[in-house]
Amino acid sequence: MRIKNVLYAGLAALLLSSSGCTKTDEADIKDLYNVTPETVKQIDNQRRSIAFILDTSGSMYDRLKGERKIDSAKKSLKEILKTYKEFNDANNNIEAGIFYFSGWATVNNLVPVEKFDYLNLVEKISRLEADSNTPLGRSLAYAERELDKNASGKKYIVLLTDGMNNTGREPSSVWKDIIKTNDEAGDSPTTLYVIAFNTNKEYFKGLEELGAIVYEAKDAAGLSEVLKENTRRILEKY
Repeated sequence: MRIKNVLYAGLAALLLSSSGCTKTDEADIKDLYNVTPETVKQIDNQRRSIAFILDTSGSMYDRLKGERKIDSAKKSLKEILKTYKEFNDANNNIEAGIFYFSGWATVNNLVPVEKFDYLNLVEKISRLEADSNTPLGRSLAYAERELDKNASGKKYIVLLTDGMNNTGREPSSVWKDIIKTNDEAGDSPTTLYVIAFNTNKEYFKGLEELGAIVYEAKDAAGLSEVLKENTRRILEKY
């Protein structure tokens, strides 16, 4: 199974590369957990800037009721993007990016935080496969940097994962730094949503205590419902 997953991951990397996906350029980042914004921008509270983090660790290849978890996640995410599209078509006020994992602890940029492009998002999501560790803390820092750099509206991170952080700093430690840094820099706060997919939401109690909203989705049907509820939360205050 491990060899098969590696082959899938290799093929996925080639497909993503050929499709214009830009991987994280970490060579120039001295501190992978640095979340201090280079500049503090004035945001438009009527706009929404969402960074989706999709767990593509090896365990996402496990099957749940006959379907690989990665396939369930991709299907549910693509479905909910239709709601974002309808909202953006009417209001032209959404930016979205998607990030995923690869290798030992690398966070990759599937789609940068940019003007909402439904077709591009769906196409890129379709190409994702899973075979990596689970650098949840590192992914939060990366998503926050990307939002600070590119977002023009209220900042949101939606983390969909099926397991615990297993490499690098713990997500609660990183999230505490993000909250503190945004406050000290006078930057707009970021709202974090965590979707515990087929895993125990208690793993994310530390994040919940810091104000993150944590959902639990036991299966594909539950995941679909959770994403609908999450989308309502993000869009309802408009």
